[in-house]
Formats: sequence, C-alpha cells, structure tokens
Amino acid sequence: MNATLIGHMDTFSLFGHHMTVVWWPGLFALIAVLVLLRVLRRRGRIGPVRFAPRRGDDAAQPTAEDAALTLLKQRLAKGDITPEEYLHRSSVLRTDPPAAH
Repeated sequence: MNATLIGHMDTFSLFGHHMTVVWWPGLFALIAVLVLLRVLRRRGRIGPVRFAPRRGDDAAQPTAEDAALTLLKQRLAKGDITPEEYLHRSSVLRTDPPAAH
C-alpha cells in the first residue's frame, strides 16, 4: 500500500486517488456498526419483531384468570351482565387471593 502525503495534512493520495482524512473516522464508525449488527444478527440477539409467542412458550397458554376475563367480556357484549357487574367481577378476578395460613 502506497500512501503519500500531498500538500495539506488532511488530504493524501492512496493508489492515485485523493482522500480527505476528515471523513475517515466516520467511515470506520459506520463499518464498525455494520459489522456489529451482522454479528448480533447471526447470534440471534437481534432480528424481526415477533408479535405472537413461539410454539411451546408458556406465554401461549392463557391463565385461568385470562379465560375468566374473556368469558366476562363475552357476557357483557351479549348483554347477560351489566357494565357495573362486569367491573365488579373483573376487579375480583384481578385482585390477589388472600394468603393461606
């Protein structure tokens, strides 16, 4: 590699092309970020956003409270219970049960 300084300290010639030294740190930073992103993607640390849980995850199984709240919402939508009943029953479901002695 033949790099010779020409004139000013911020300009040099590399293989016959004049390069400005001022933008080199930015270029190196950009290359470093791209390499880092590629490494993280290969290791599975970054990737596409997953909106649904994967199969086999515990998050895919609804809890008993979730099922009860879904049933309450359906009953409210059908008109089987009033909004006040829905609020009361859903607040009961959402509170923690008393600790057993």
